[in-house]
Amino acid sequence: IGHSFGGFCIPFALSRFPLAKQAIMLATPISLQWLFDRFCNIIHATPKVRKHMECEVRQLLGEDCWQSFDITLQANRLSGIPALIVHDESDIGVPVDHARNINASWPGSQLVLTKGLGHQRVLRHPDSVEPAIEFVLGD
Repeated sequence: IGHSFGGFCIPFALSRFPLAKQAIMLATPISLQWLFDRFCNIIHATPKVRKHMECEVRQLLGEDCWQSFDITLQANRLSGIPALIVHDESDIGVPVDHARNINASWPGSQLVLTKGLGHQRVLRHPDSVEPAIEFVLGD
């Protein structure tokens, strides 16, 4: 179970160490590129700073990091692991389209959309907690 960046890490951990039988991701961003762009916008990175940061990221994670850390490009490899994707339609931290795209790319995943919970309350509200419990326990 992971929220936001923690949810983002799940597919990559499972593709390397498939130890879990299920995955639950709440308010999960779709790609490293999106996270990087959002961070650069938040800190108002200049083009020079952004370029330097891009080089550092590539050096740390590899030249293909933008593709390797894109859930939609990697999810097909996880088709044997059922996933529950929970996202609030009014999440301003991570747009709901991320959840829809993850769901569309991950075979066997289920999407639960909530309303009015935002990025944080989705963690503890019954509209998201109860489907997660049902998912773990099975039908």
